[in-house]
Amino acid sequence: MRIDLSGNPGYEAVVNAVAVSAGVVYSGGYVNNGSTNIPCYWKGTIRYELPTVGGNNGNVRGIAVYNGNIYCAGDVINGSTKRPCYWKNGVRFDLPMPSGAALGYAADIEVK
Repeated sequence: MRIDLSGNPGYEAVVNAVAVSAGVVYSGGYVNNGSTNIPCYWKGTIRYELPTVGGNNGNVRGIAVYNGNIYCAGDVINGSTKRPCYWKNGVRFDLPMPSGAALGYAADIEVK
């Protein structure tokens, strides 16, 4: 059965990751607002936008649910650098990058 997720009419919405917990489907990706890719996840069909750096682009690439907490992994743009990060319940945590690196992302997340 197809389930349509909310986006911004006329702009793309992308799902990169899916997890199921207690019968609820969680999807992670981004929605575009015409100028920016906003990282987000959907719990069922309800969308939750995640914070970035100064409202710049971001993306969710992995999602996990553990003990009622929602974890998303991905990236945000900070200036000319794509930084790997994860969000726990909507709070962003930047991950370290090697000195001089300009491109990084977290491809997935697993919580035990």
